[in-house]
Amino acid sequence: PIPCVPWQSQTSGQYQRRVHGHCTGDGIKLSTALGAGTVDIDAVQVHPTGLVNPDEPDAKVLFLAAEALRGAGGLLLSNEGKRFCNDMGRRDYVTGEMNKLDKYPYRLVLNSEASKEITWHCKHYQSRNLMKHYTSGADLAADMGIPVSNLEKTFADYNKGAEAKSDPFGKVFWPATPFTANDSFYVAIVEPVIHYAMGGVKIGTDSAVQTSDGTGIPGLFAGGEVAGGVHGLNRLGGSSLLDCVVFGRVSGASATRYLLNKISVGDVHGGPPGSVGSGGGGATGSFTMTVSPGSKNVVVSWDGSAGASAGSGGADTPSSDSNVPLRSSYDDDDPPADEGSSADGDGEQELVPDGLELTMEEVAKHTTEDDVWVVVNGKVLAPRKFLMDHPGVKKRS
Repeated sequence: PIPCVPWQSQTSGQYQRRVHGHCTGDGIKLSTALGAGTVDIDAVQVHPTGLVNPDEPDAKVLFLAAEALRGAGGLLLSNEGKRFCNDMGRRDYVTGEMNKLDKYPYRLVLNSEASKEITWHCKHYQSRNLMKHYTSGADLAADMGIPVSNLEKTFADYNKGAEAKSDPFGKVFWPATPFTANDSFYVAIVEPVIHYAMGGVKIGTDSAVQTSDGTGIPGLFAGGEVAGGVHGLNRLGGSSLLDCVVFGRVSGASATRYLLNKISVGDVHGGPPGSVGSGGGGATGSFTMTVSPGSKNVVVSWDGSAGASAGSGGADTPSSDSNVPLRSSYDDDDPPADEGSSADGDGEQELVPDGLELTMEEVAKHTTEDDVWVVVNGKVLAPRKFLMDHPGVKKRS
């Protein structure tokens, strides 16, 4: 089991004695119950910049401040207004320096230039009371309970280092310099937060889950945070998404290959004995598979006869890609009824009749906060509510 750290905040659900929320380790539990081995199961990454809401200072579930805030030029300061580390260092390094110095609360400070570089983050965090705007260094110092001279000295030393390209903490990039106490600032209180399970179940290069001795477990595949050993004991920002994409595709391909091999010998549960899709075997021979990405249809033909099909089309033969309409998934409880559209009752709404296509020019007309459309995998989405939860959507809409 992963050791419990009761005092440590985290980004994935409350972690005190028992785990709540959406990150409960079920994939690891299910896999180990089937005999899966584990890799680095005791290794948990702690991120240095969990955003603290001043009105809820003891909350144990925090939003994460992206590295982009420091990459844009933000400085990490102790409660004395002093630098203590390379602000752009690795997550484990920065977290270690924070705990070693033990000068809480720490603050992430962005001057006007850094704030302008990443305004959409700052405005979003400010709206959630996770960031505060100060019109001067004097106002910030007063809120911190320190003399403004502390900030003035910190900024002066930092500016000298930027000019000389020399830093006692090893920093080599100097965005948003110079810093001055006469500037305005966006500031967040931050603390280390449990962020990612580096360890997980043991997998092979085909994403097949393995026992501790490397034997594959038939039909069990894994990718993403549930798998261990992919990143080592520490990972870089953004690589978790890459992990999900790469090993998600690998595991999907491996699972498909496994299933088709089972079909080829009639060894798939679900049909009568001796038929394709049964567990009784007896259906041997050649098969072909036809895939129509547009209609999302897959047809498996056994010795020239259609034996199994799956997809949204519901037919045994693939339909023409040109006849597949774009559809829209609304996130509102009562989606607006567009002219010529009809709701299908499951939260999705068809934008055009069957056989027609919705052009990108038509989609491009919907660009306001109250009426924004995006296209993902052939579907038109209307992420209105999501705009408030993720500033990146609003930035790029």
